[in-house]
Amino acid sequence: MIAELKNPEDVTKIIQAYTGWSEADKKVYIVNPSHKFIQAFEGKLNFTLHKGGRISVPCLEMSRYKFPTKFTHIVRNIKIYEISSK
Repeated sequence: MIAELKNPEDVTKIIQAYTGWSEADKKVYIVNPSHKFIQAFEGKLNFTLHKGGRISVPCLEMSRYKFPTKFTHIVRNIKIYEISSK
């Protein structure tokens, strides 16, 4: 599920999805939520930092129809939050 809040109904939909997963004894996580996203659930859900770190993803630069000319890595910081009910 991609969690992007475009309107107030999205908060309700995400809470309903969380409830279904929780009732099925599933743990629910979200990666790199914005502060605005977390604030939208204030008083409804808890966000607990589960794990943080850096990931490095290979990246190939290439011209059309040619063998890759440059090999690099894209490095990103990530924070994984566990979601739980209040």
